[in-house]
Amino acid sequence: MTNNNLSSRPSDILKEYEIFHAKRLATRSLKEYLSDIRLFTEWLGDDSLLTVDKRTIRRYLDTVPIGRKATNRRKSALRSFYSFLEENEIRSDNPTEGIARRYKVGKIKPDPLKEHELNMVRNSCRDILSETVVNMLYFTGIRASELLGINLVDVDMEKREIRILGKGSKTRYVRFPVLVQDTLNRYLIWRSKVVRDSLSLFISERGTSLTRGQLDWMFVKLKRVVSRIHPHLLRHTFATDALDGGMSVEEVRTVLGHESIATTGIYIHTTEQWRKSYDRAFGGTG
Repeated sequence: MTNNNLSSRPSDILKEYEIFHAKRLATRSLKEYLSDIRLFTEWLGDDSLLTVDKRTIRRYLDTVPIGRKATNRRKSALRSFYSFLEENEIRSDNPTEGIARRYKVGKIKPDPLKEHELNMVRNSCRDILSETVVNMLYFTGIRASELLGINLVDVDMEKREIRILGKGSKTRYVRFPVLVQDTLNRYLIWRSKVVRDSLSLFISERGTSLTRGQLDWMFVKLKRVVSRIHPHLLRHTFATDALDGGMSVEEVRTVLGHESIATTGIYIHTTEQWRKSYDRAFGGTG
């Protein structure tokens, strides 16, 4: 397949890539690939998407640590995209060739954030969206995917609790402190001004549901302050601080939605003892 009339503008090429693969890839896979390619474009900055070399791609995969599975998916997205460019004679080579299909990425260090690092991250949030996202991830311990799946109706501001649909479609409830309640109130005012047609709690500045790519890019910018920050590290820091603050291991594991006690997750939110334990650890009153 060769299309000599294909535009050389990255935005046009990405659109052609989407059209070409619309019937070749599953809808979800194509959406993830497009998000990955756009994130790479943003990471490149002034560098051209069309002239990037293998070294740059390796550096990208090494400096955006999000776990082995997601890193390899991003590499697959770039391999697919540059194969498309090569087939259409926009590039004479594929810069992903020679990079192992299963890219070896180092395991993200589980060391929790130090108090000063956490404060630096939170203080570096320059808009209400990033401030709310960071506070929500830290003070609830939820996964990034779970945060993106929260709808407005899942939030109970009076009880300061959120209904979470976790792995395996298991439902649990997580609590948040007054500090997050205050942040959420300010965020919801901003959200009401920019939202288009989305039931999601978290939306982008465009008014549509926040995507994983947009969330990851938010953390790429936060790395300028604390280089090792990523969403899962906030989850790990929450667990460590919760245990240090007096919550039991069973309570923390339930809040995190770990599979071994997932069957109790839907009931733990109704116990007054759990509420007291959380508030003791993170401050339930202003």
